[in-house]
Amino acid sequence: MAGSRVVRPTKEAFYVRVEASDGIIAFYNATEHVGKTMPFSKPRATCAMRVSPDAVSFSLLHLTNKNAAVIAAKPVTLPRGPLSRLERRAISYAPMAADRVVVELSSQPAEDSVSRDAVSDDAAAQNGLDNLFVSEDAAPESGLNDLFAEDAKSTEAVVVSDKTGRRPMKPAVVETFECTIRRDENGVARLEAVGEEHVFELPRGAVHVSLYLASPVASIKRTLAIGFIGHVGKPGTNETVTRVASMVLNSLSHLPDFRILGGIETCVVPASPGRGGASKTAAKRASDKVAFPVHVYLFDEQTAMVASGYVGVDIDLENANPSTGKLLFVFTPEKSLESVFDRYRGVVERAVTDSLFANIGEDVLSNIVYDVVLGSVSAATIDDLKSFGKSIPAFDLTPAQFRVHA
Repeated sequence: MAGSRVVRPTKEAFYVRVEASDGIIAFYNATEHVGKTMPFSKPRATCAMRVSPDAVSFSLLHLTNKNAAVIAAKPVTLPRGPLSRLERRAISYAPMAADRVVVELSSQPAEDSVSRDAVSDDAAAQNGLDNLFVSEDAAPESGLNDLFAEDAKSTEAVVVSDKTGRRPMKPAVVETFECTIRRDENGVARLEAVGEEHVFELPRGAVHVSLYLASPVASIKRTLAIGFIGHVGKPGTNETVTRVASMVLNSLSHLPDFRILGGIETCVVPASPGRGGASKTAAKRASDKVAFPVHVYLFDEQTAMVASGYVGVDIDLENANPSTGKLLFVFTPEKSLESVFDRYRGVVERAVTDSLFANIGEDVLSNIVYDVVLGSVSAATIDDLKSFGKSIPAFDLTPAQFRVHA
């Protein structure tokens, strides 16, 4: 078309999320296998990434057991149609405020209930995988197969062909909502609905949702676009847009590329709208707080003394990312250190993490991280962390290095 703009991606990549024998779930770069057979026999999710001058797009697909087997047996392909759609939509929303998230929720209209005039043709680009996600109730998935689908059902894949006699699927109805996003110093993100929270019923098939947000990395200057297809809970139960959007961000935070570009170490998933007892849980966590002081001696690059004093360390027992395998800390420097502490924040974190690693060991630390993710930190674990806090040494630190204070 004359005058149309051809945007060439600067990078395209394809990742597969798998579960290792030790229970660790991580994304692996499978880009070199595009056009070849999937290198993993049991993929849990796939994510295609496309970088262009205006946007970075991610197409995230969560797999059921049946369609995982189907995909594993086929050549890897990049979903360029959905990626192009995400890029176009991202450009339409730009520029975006740093705290703004746009959420597009796609749903299949009831038979003859919606005219085509009310439907976004763009949304149809994501419907190509609908036939992989016609669900049937079965036993719940166990373990960490899907880190955010608390009540997710395992589903059977039904591949629909033109010979089945079924009517072709109608274009999706797209509803748009907005959230605000806030990140703390550890990259723990929280979403809040703008205006009244939207509650909807989970469909029998997969949920289709797209998210758009600005990268907080100043040098990136691009909008991040995420397309998600997958199951997030039992069909027919109530869910909220904010909770589903949080689930998607939390799942994608396991991909290092997104974690860096989005500045999201993990995303807090709000309580289910049909689940009570949140205040009791919050009260319990407050009473189990693990906090301790660390004496630090701060030096500049020429080892001249800058300041000394105490930094309060609070271990986050609600949020963690098992892909990174580390606990998150909140640091509170005493008043005499406040003006210079930001230069030393990273090295203080390394010092505390290395000391914790040496004190309790890699295996125990990994188990604690998973306990945090699953919300099952035991009283014994809390006692062990408190004991560690009492024995932590003082540190000498420059902005780049640390050592135990003699």
